[in-house]
Amino acid sequence: MLVYGRLYTWTAAMKACPSGWHLPTQADWEILYTAGGISFTAGKVLKATSGWDSEGNGSDAVSFSALPAGSRSAFEKYDGLNYVASFWSSSGDNDGAHEVELAYNSDHAAWVHCSKDVAKSVRCVKD
Repeated sequence: MLVYGRLYTWTAAMKACPSGWHLPTQADWEILYTAGGISFTAGKVLKATSGWDSEGNGSDAVSFSALPAGSRSAFEKYDGLNYVASFWSSSGDNDGAHEVELAYNSDHAAWVHCSKDVAKSVRCVKD
Protein backbone atom coordinates (compact mmCIF):
# COMPACT_ATOMS: atom_id res chain seq x y z
CA MET A 1 0.00 0.00 0.00
CA LEU A 2 1.30 3.44 -0.92
CA VAL A 3 1.14 6.28 1.59
CA TYR A 4 0.87 9.71 0.02
CA GLY A 5 1.23 11.92 3.06
CA ARG A 6 -0.75 14.95 4.05
CA LEU A 7 -2.28 17.75 1.96
CA TYR A 8 -1.88 21.36 3.17
CA THR A 9 -3.49 24.69 2.37
CA TRP A 10 -0.88 27.30 1.47
CA THR A 11 -1.13 28.94 4.90
CA ALA A 12 -0.59 25.60 6.63
CA ALA A 13 2.22 24.74 4.19
CA MET A 14 4.05 27.95 5.16
CA LYS A 15 4.25 26.57 8.73
CA ALA A 16 4.77 22.87 7.89
CA CYS A 17 8.56 22.71 7.62
CA PRO A 18 10.54 22.05 10.79
CA SER A 19 13.22 24.39 12.11
CA GLY A 20 16.21 24.48 9.75
CA TRP A 21 14.03 23.73 6.71
CA HIS A 22 11.82 25.88 4.45
CA LEU A 23 9.12 25.60 1.82
CA PRO A 24 10.91 25.76 -1.55
CA THR A 25 11.08 28.99 -3.50
CA GLN A 26 10.71 29.10 -7.27
CA ALA A 27 14.52 29.24 -7.45
CA ASP A 28 14.77 26.07 -5.31
CA TRP A 29 12.44 24.25 -7.72
CA GLU A 30 14.41 25.49 -10.74
CA ILE A 31 17.66 24.17 -9.21
CA LEU A 32 16.01 20.78 -8.86
CA TYR A 33 14.65 20.91 -12.44
CA THR A 34 18.05 21.61 -13.92
CA ALA A 35 20.05 19.15 -11.79
CA GLY A 36 21.79 16.94 -14.31
CA GLY A 37 20.23 18.75 -17.28
CA ILE A 38 16.65 17.66 -16.63
CA SER A 39 14.80 20.91 -17.32
CA PHE A 40 12.70 19.51 -20.20
CA THR A 41 11.88 16.22 -18.50
CA ALA A 42 11.61 17.39 -14.90
CA GLY A 43 8.28 15.64 -14.40
CA LYS A 44 9.62 12.27 -15.50
CA VAL A 45 12.73 12.37 -13.32
CA LEU A 46 10.85 13.63 -10.24
CA LYS A 47 8.07 11.01 -10.38
CA ALA A 48 8.41 7.72 -8.49
CA THR A 49 8.93 4.55 -10.51
CA SER A 50 5.61 3.14 -9.30
CA GLY A 51 2.27 4.33 -7.97
CA TRP A 52 1.13 6.35 -11.01
CA ASP A 53 -1.89 5.11 -12.99
CA SER A 54 -2.10 4.81 -16.78
CA GLU A 55 1.60 4.06 -17.24
CA GLY A 56 2.47 7.47 -15.78
CA ASN A 57 5.40 6.31 -13.65
CA GLY A 58 8.64 8.25 -13.82
CA SER A 59 12.32 7.36 -13.69
CA ASP A 60 12.97 8.93 -10.25
CA ALA A 61 16.42 9.83 -11.57
CA VAL A 62 17.01 12.44 -8.85
CA SER A 63 15.53 10.37 -5.98
CA PHE A 64 12.64 12.78 -5.39
CA SER A 65 10.09 9.92 -5.57
CA ALA A 66 7.00 12.08 -6.17
CA LEU A 67 3.77 10.16 -5.61
CA PRO A 68 0.41 11.18 -7.13
CA ALA A 69 -1.41 12.34 -3.99
CA GLY A 70 -3.77 14.58 -5.94
CA SER A 71 -5.19 17.67 -4.23
CA ARG A 72 -8.21 18.93 -2.32
CA SER A 73 -10.34 21.83 -3.47
CA ALA A 74 -11.50 24.66 -1.20
CA PHE A 75 -14.87 22.84 -1.18
CA GLU A 76 -13.37 19.63 0.29
CA LYS A 77 -13.43 17.76 -3.04
CA TYR A 78 -10.47 15.43 -3.59
CA ASP A 79 -9.17 15.05 -7.12
CA GLY A 80 -6.23 13.58 -9.02
CA LEU A 81 -5.29 10.69 -6.70
CA ASN A 82 -2.95 8.38 -8.66
CA TYR A 83 -2.76 10.89 -11.53
CA VAL A 84 -1.35 14.20 -10.22
CA ALA A 85 1.25 15.38 -7.70
CA SER A 86 1.14 19.03 -6.65
CA PHE A 87 3.71 20.65 -4.36
CA TRP A 88 3.50 24.12 -2.82
CA SER A 89 6.20 26.73 -3.21
CA SER A 90 6.67 29.69 -0.90
CA SER A 91 5.89 32.09 -3.77
CA GLY A 92 2.53 33.77 -3.46
CA ASP A 93 0.61 37.02 -3.79
CA ASN A 94 -2.80 38.36 -2.76
CA ASP A 95 -4.51 36.38 -5.53
CA GLY A 96 -2.95 32.99 -4.85
CA ALA A 97 0.25 30.99 -4.66
CA HIS A 98 2.47 28.93 -6.93
CA GLU A 99 2.79 25.18 -7.01
CA VAL A 100 4.63 22.61 -9.07
CA GLU A 101 2.37 20.09 -10.73
CA LEU A 102 3.36 16.71 -12.13
CA ALA A 103 0.87 14.70 -14.18
CA TYR A 104 0.68 11.05 -15.16
CA ASN A 105 0.51 11.93 -18.87
CA SER A 106 3.44 14.36 -19.05
CA ASP A 107 7.21 14.39 -18.65
CA HIS A 108 7.11 18.09 -17.73
CA ALA A 109 6.72 19.89 -14.42
CA ALA A 110 4.23 22.76 -14.62
CA TRP A 111 4.52 25.97 -12.59
CA VAL A 112 0.90 26.79 -11.69
CA HIS A 113 -0.74 29.73 -9.90
CA CYS A 114 -3.73 28.66 -7.80
CA SER A 115 -5.93 29.54 -4.84
CA LYS A 116 -4.33 29.39 -1.41
CA ASP A 117 -7.44 27.60 -0.11
CA VAL A 118 -6.80 24.36 -1.99
CA ALA A 119 -4.66 21.66 -0.37
CA LYS A 120 -1.46 20.33 -1.95
CA SER A 121 1.57 18.30 -0.91
CA VAL A 122 4.66 19.78 0.74
CA ARG A 123 8.36 19.02 0.35
CA CYS A 124 10.75 20.98 2.54
CA VAL A 125 14.26 22.13 1.62
CA LYS A 126 17.11 22.19 4.13
CA ASP A 127 18.33 25.74 4.93
